[in-house]
Amino acid sequence: MSSLIIALNMIGACTGAVGVIMIIRTVKKEVLFWQSGIFLSISVLIVIFVAVANVLEYSGINPSLDRYEEYFELLVIPSMIIFFYSVVTENELQARRKNEEHLKTLLDERTLFIRELHHRIKNNLQIIMSMLNLQMGTVNDAGVESALGTAINRIGAMGFVENYMYNTDNLSGINLESCFSEVAESLIEYFSPEPGAYSINISKTGIRRDIDTAVYCCIIINELISNVFKYASVDSGKTVKMDITVSDIDGDEFMINFSDNGPGLDADISIESSPGIGLSLVGVIVNQLAGTVEIGRESGTAYKILMHSKKNEDDRWKRDLIT
Repeated sequence: MSSLIIALNMIGACTGAVGVIMIIRTVKKEVLFWQSGIFLSISVLIVIFVAVANVLEYSGINPSLDRYEEYFELLVIPSMIIFFYSVVTENELQARRKNEEHLKTLLDERTLFIRELHHRIKNNLQIIMSMLNLQMGTVNDAGVESALGTAINRIGAMGFVENYMYNTDNLSGINLESCFSEVAESLIEYFSPEPGAYSINISKTGIRRDIDTAVYCCIIINELISNVFKYASVDSGKTVKMDITVSDIDGDEFMINFSDNGPGLDADISIESSPGIGLSLVGVIVNQLAGTVEIGRESGTAYKILMHSKKNEDDRWKRDLIT
């Protein structure tokens, strides 16, 4: 009988040792299970200890371990309770991790879709600009050619925002200064001024806005810079300087400061009574963004344009409609 007990305990000890090895290998492959692996290993080691103690007792080699057997057996139940709790917790963590991976996949797909959408819009705008360029090459009227060129620049100002959204990794907002720089470079290329005749300084403040607001702002900057190139005469040896600054005011409010040291606007010209559509377009956009425009005529022309973000204006309109 004792031989059978010894054999069974030896088998149990060997099985437990194999189990501990398998647990260690599993924990190495999947670190998430380390907590349950520890308590399961403790339970198995207790079983191994009891089995070894029984083997030594029944074989008569060293029965002294038998008096510790009862204490170790008492640890089995708490260890198993903690083990099952750890398993439940780890299963929840694993489910949460799978859910996070699924959400990340959906977010990546959404980001790819948005990026592709902006890419298609950018391409469509470029096609329209190319068609207008072709049309401009067939006309002999300087006025018509200028009107087509102005339209191309306005479309290009919107296209820079779409190009920014296609190339950026941050889709939460658009850096206005980056888009303004693109608009300025495009207009310099279009008007081809003499080297050193004009300079454009755009302050880097890192202001970001939603895409609708950014499109409106780029159109405004396009009109203001174009007006300087068209109407600010260059005296000999004098550089016409343009300074552009964007600043946050309060909440969704922000301000664009645009100034130049040209001859300045005539006293009878204002946003409301502009002979061309450039300043009128600026006024329409500012009204769309619930803003105001102040024009200064000292030492050139200065515009202080206070506006609200388009997204927040849409939300405010919806709230007013509901209430």
